[in-house]
Amino acid sequence: MSIQATNPNNPIVFFDITIGGQDVGRMKIELFADVVPKTAENFRKDGVPIGFKGCTFHRVIKDFMIQGGDFVNGDGTGICSIYRGPFADENFKQKHSMPGLLSMANSGPGTNGCQFFITCAKCDWLDGKHVVFGKVVDGLLTMRKIEVKTLIFFSNLYLPYVFFFLRAGILSWGILCRNNSLKICWTELLNEQNTE
Repeated sequence: MSIQATNPNNPIVFFDITIGGQDVGRMKIELFADVVPKTAENFRKDGVPIGFKGCTFHRVIKDFMIQGGDFVNGDGTGICSIYRGPFADENFKQKHSMPGLLSMANSGPGTNGCQFFITCAKCDWLDGKHVVFGKVVDGLLTMRKIEVKTLIFFSNLYLPYVFFFLRAGILSWGILCRNNSLKICWTELLNEQNTE
């Protein structure tokens, strides 16, 4: 299911996700650069040149959120940013009002870094504590697949699945004018992030 982007000038990024070695889909995420430009830019540039490729969702709580982005330690303890350490909460204008919102994971005020979470439900108790800086515009089903796989392995006491970001990058849009006609075209910028 695709959702309309809030602002066509905002960047769109993507994650191609694997679960247990199987490709399960892509999540396209609009970054709210018009509302929280510093936070959005940190996410877009974090981990350059490899981005979030190879990261995992190290924390998955069904009907709450999926958390990832710790490319430092991989376990939720790492912190890194383009601002050379933790950075302040930019603002709390956007609210945790629905599933599919991208928000900064932190350990208190002013401790934002590379980690993020995606809401799986409305989480209004997080408002004023975590900066919402994007939303999933395509790929909510992929998020739901992560929740279901987690439920299956916990209920059967299996070893945890690993939710890898197979590829990550930027989807930028542009308008191509030819013979007085407009055509919207997407360009996938992988930044050397292919798995080959």
